[in-house]
Amino acid sequence: REGADVLFGRYQRPLLAYFLRRLGRKDLAEDGLQETFCRLFEQAPRLVEHPRLEAWLFTVARNVSADVCRRRRDRAASFSDLREGGIEAGIAGPAAALPDARFESRELNDLLLRTMGDMPVSEREVFLLRTHSSLSFREIAVKVGAPLNTVLSRMHRAMKRVRRAMTRDGWAEPQAQGRLP
Repeated sequence: REGADVLFGRYQRPLLAYFLRRLGRKDLAEDGLQETFCRLFEQAPRLVEHPRLEAWLFTVARNVSADVCRRRRDRAASFSDLREGGIEAGIAGPAAALPDARFESRELNDLLLRTMGDMPVSEREVFLLRTHSSLSFREIAVKVGAPLNTVLSRMHRAMKRVRRAMTRDGWAEPQAQGRLP
């Protein structure tokens, strides 16, 4: 127990700084730090006489951060699945089968995909969880591990981006200045 406290005291700050640089978010960095120390404690009997414990810890930290980045990338990239049916496929009526409607639908879908591709990952994640997965804002806050107001702000910014793109490309009328519905 004392040895664990000593190791944690010695390596907590440098590992947390490493995770912050790699992951860019404090919550993810803290999770990475916790995962790294969990792995250390699981392997403790084998590591008692390890000649380079610090190198082992940072190797584990690199692997943990790579796993986190891969999971975030996979989750964020899932919006590309929308290319198949389009965002509006779930709400399209019989008129969507007409050639003009299908062409317009494809154009609008491409615009939305481009706009989402330009969004920061945090905004895109909230936007997709709300529009594609139909989660409530409270459910989204729990899922992404962010306060409700942060989730609402991210959705607001994402919607502003979508409205701007739709207005720019002629899909929507310009809003009154300084006002969004």
